[in-house]
Amino acid sequence: MNQVIFLSFNCFTFKKSPKAQLLINDVFIDEFEIPEFISNDFLENIRDNEDYKSYIQRSEKQVIKGKSPMIKLWEIDNSAFDRNNQNKIEIKIFNDDNNYTNGLMTLSTLIELKDFYILPKKLLSTNILDRYRFKQKNFKAIDKIADYYKQRTVFFENLNEYTHFTRDWDKKTVLAEKYIVGGSGTFRCLTYAKHGFQKSDTKPGYWRIRNENMKYIINKYSKAYENQRNHN
Repeated sequence: MNQVIFLSFNCFTFKKSPKAQLLINDVFIDEFEIPEFISNDFLENIRDNEDYKSYIQRSEKQVIKGKSPMIKLWEIDNSAFDRNNQNKIEIKIFNDDNNYTNGLMTLSTLIELKDFYILPKKLLSTNILDRYRFKQKNFKAIDKIADYYKQRTVFFENLNEYTHFTRDWDKKTVLAEKYIVGGSGTFRCLTYAKHGFQKSDTKPGYWRIRNENMKYIINKYSKAYENQRNHN
């Protein structure tokens, strides 16, 4: 079954939006631009830096409250993933937007990887949710999902917990979760195929996602699918 990749970012834009490339096992999938989105928690984090705080206040940057960043999605043929070995998903960031002069830099476009999910299309395109609430009886009716997972009541981990970012300029690697990135570099996540899912943590256990997140993701997928059908 095909997989659907979901990505969303918080982004503070200094002057121009950063660009990104998505690759799976070193195969280029797509290039895209990351739009500005400043959520409350993201704003509070970057306001720890007085230069950013004063710049945002002067420019009257819009603060978006109580909303999720725009999610970008791709439907990927399952053949792109190795069924027996480790898979490498990379998001290469091209971001050299800053005010660097004479050895000093105080402002730069900043990025935070917010949502990173890989979900089977089978799961998204079947009517398995009752008002977006997960129920075991719904999952038991889906083909190609192992019985073990049909018994679980919490599903789908955010892969940003297992994603690392390597900065281009000094090759330092940090965990991407809740880390704000400035400059160019690469997000990298390693996964394995397990019972039709791409998972970084293949140990038995729970997969987590809030109902509101899943509601937003499914709505986003449904709209994208409808647009694609209308264009065909």
